[in-house]
Amino acid sequence: MFTFLQEREVLCFMKILIVEDEILQLNAYACSIQKKIPDTECLKASCYVDALNIIDNTPDIDIFILDISLDDSDKYTGIDIGRHIRTIPVYKKANIIFLTGYSDAAIDAINDTHCTYFLLKPLPFERLASCIQEIMNDDSPQDKELRFPDNTGVYMIIPYDDILYLTSTNHKTILYTTDARYSSAKSFSYFLKLLPERFVRCHKSFIVNMQYVSSYDRTTLYLRLRGFPQHNIPVGRTFKNAILSSLNN
Repeated sequence: MFTFLQEREVLCFMKILIVEDEILQLNAYACSIQKKIPDTECLKASCYVDALNIIDNTPDIDIFILDISLDDSDKYTGIDIGRHIRTIPVYKKANIIFLTGYSDAAIDAINDTHCTYFLLKPLPFERLASCIQEIMNDDSPQDKELRFPDNTGVYMIIPYDDILYLTSTNHKTILYTTDARYSSAKSFSYFLKLLPERFVRCHKSFIVNMQYVSSYDRTTLYLRLRGFPQHNIPVGRTFKNAILSSLNN
């Protein structure tokens, strides 16, 4: 599964889009989030059109914070933005937080978008920060897929469970899955920031999904993969202790 969106560099762990028509409040949210919560980047929009422009051209947003009541001449609301988000394959399960001063909007917001949180204004920033932190700490379905651009800039979406290993060659990263192979111009360091702990660097040119490792030959320094005997993964001496530690855990 993939979406045809142009490549965009991921610079942080968590990317957040805030849609709020009150500019002072919008800037206050963004400033507070980036100051109080490490490893976040805030994108900002103050109207429906600007929000959709960001959403349609940014394939790696992790959290959407949407004010429901927007001072928009087109009469669109944050719920309309939420509905649009759900039409995009990469965002089918993305986290949406609604902010509103009107509780009667809850039914539409929850039923139409399956939002993660519905928060009533006025609310202390600590409450919003708590929700963001809970999302960041949650091992939810949307955290079980790798999103990355291939060589053409098309973003691919692959479940972590399908990935066997990654290897670096000719300034490209080759990703092997249970049934295919993908190529990306992104570096190992890029993928290491995205991959969960079960992916371990075992060699200067290899990252392996430890859930597929069946054995480690200490003589030949190769890993064997369960169910995929055709793939033997080398272990560099520098990375041997990391592999042994992972196997012991």
